[in-house]
Amino acid sequence: MFYYILFFLFSLGQIGRISFQNQNINFYIYEVVLFGYFIYLLIKYKFSPFNSKKVRGLYYFPLALTASFLFSFSNYSIVQNTTALLYLLRTSFYFIFGIYLYEHFKSKKSTRDVITSGMVLFIISVLITSFIQYFLYPNLRNLIYLGWDPHQFRIFGVFFDTSISAAIFGLVIIYLLINYHNFLFTKISRNLLLLSFIILGLLTYSRGFYISILLTLIYFLFKNKKIKYIFLLFGVFIISIFIIPKPFGEGVNLLRVYSIESRIYQNREGLKNWYKNPLFGVGYNHLKSVNKIQSVYPEHASSAYPSSFITVLATSGLIGLLFFIFALKNLWNYSKMSRYFILFLSVFSLMDNILLHPFILFLLLFLINDSQG
Repeated sequence: MFYYILFFLFSLGQIGRISFQNQNINFYIYEVVLFGYFIYLLIKYKFSPFNSKKVRGLYYFPLALTASFLFSFSNYSIVQNTTALLYLLRTSFYFIFGIYLYEHFKSKKSTRDVITSGMVLFIISVLITSFIQYFLYPNLRNLIYLGWDPHQFRIFGVFFDTSISAAIFGLVIIYLLINYHNFLFTKISRNLLLLSFIILGLLTYSRGFYISILLTLIYFLFKNKKIKYIFLLFGVFIISIFIIPKPFGEGVNLLRVYSIESRIYQNREGLKNWYKNPLFGVGYNHLKSVNKIQSVYPEHASSAYPSSFITVLATSGLIGLLFFIFALKNLWNYSKMSRYFILFLSVFSLMDNILLHPFILFLLLFLINDSQG
């Protein structure tokens, strides 16, 4: 029952968000339950999970972020350091939690079966709410005052962001593919689920999603010796791009260049900030203080750059980026299945800040632990 509650709360997305101080401090209801779960695992296993070489990279990265924060501490005010500390604690929490989750899952197949059932609840919930949003709630213009982009005629679901939604859809597609023969439903139901999430992904109009899911599926087909299907994949993709609806608006224009130019500019700014302290960066996560974005509305993107890797580099320097990549390598080696998730998210994160988002970290940790083998 616990996992059903956890995944249900997670499926609320931004609806389950609680904010303070003009949205400078945020957390989600599911994170409260997740933290309680972490305390339970900490009491049960104490510090023994840190002895595992397989997940060692997951705690090196939080240590690197902590070092960057401490080295930059004297450069900022108490308020700025407090805000940055909260970012640091949240990001570190997910990586440390991953270590304990690995310890808990590695010898408890029955627990993984329960997680799979929780995932089914989440998948069905996201499927229904995303299609309802697309047809009945076509944009977020009424929430611009809270800092959300309108995303006109695009699927953003309960996550209020097309890139985050696309990343979640992509993770579900990969999860359904690698568990295709072991999933709970009939073959027809599995095919319908796969088709539905592919359609959802296409309707986000996220080009980062298109590129990353294509590369991941090509890698999946190659590793499973189904190379002939790669040509079919390209054909279906090209046809899909032409037939998906393209209402009026720049957001659904796949040839739009404004967003590309904006991302390039922001990533260049990130590199300029990194040059200030190449080894430890400006401090994790002081980007809101460094960028000093002036806006009448809250700015959700002010604490990150379009690329997760540039964000880590700018905030924690070469040390942080090195251990971030090391952590991803550890996650890649969890199992033969986990590498598909990591490849997808890593490619996507070159174009959008995906990997550092709490929604993605939560889902990723459960998916790769569910795929242990």
